[in-house]
Amino acid sequence: MLFLPGFQKRSFNALEKAEAIKLFLENRGWWVEVSNYGHGRPMNLPTSIYLEELRSEFEQIRPKAVVAHSLSGILVRCLIEIERMRGIERLVMLESPHNGVPSWLLRIFGYPNWPVIWEVKKGSKLLAHLNTAPRGEIDTRYCQIGGMLATIAPGIFKMSGAYVKDFPGVTHSGLRTNSMVLEEIARFIER
Repeated sequence: MLFLPGFQKRSFNALEKAEAIKLFLENRGWWVEVSNYGHGRPMNLPTSIYLEELRSEFEQIRPKAVVAHSLSGILVRCLIEIERMRGIERLVMLESPHNGVPSWLLRIFGYPNWPVIWEVKKGSKLLAHLNTAPRGEIDTRYCQIGGMLATIAPGIFKMSGAYVKDFPGVTHSGLRTNSMVLEEIARFIER
């Protein structure tokens, strides 16, 4: 299994972001790797750079299940649906903005004007391509887990064909640590 942290506007430690999920799933018998795409630096580059890094990790690790927080859910979908990467049986996305984030919401949360952010804005070419590309025969089963943001602005996070479960009282960051969310992740990947 592979865990991918989401967008970061400051330097970060991927293992710290993954600590609760990794410990929980390893206690249930899963082997969990943590992606180091972005290399702990602020994510101010275009998505193509992060896709290249992820492609390399996926080819080495060959995960059957992936848990992707926020932006990383979009990136993994690009690998599966556009690049046709095979072998991922389950993809759990924690509040991934499939339909784009409106500019007003990005301003409220203080997101910087970086290329990776342009590509997850509502109406971006990347999301338009991703959401209109024919899925064809994709073996991956999708799960979208939402929290407070999905409750407030559900249209941002909707994805057809995905199993959806929302936890209205859980913050965006809290989706990585909340015990009810962790149980739901385990239930989905163990089906």
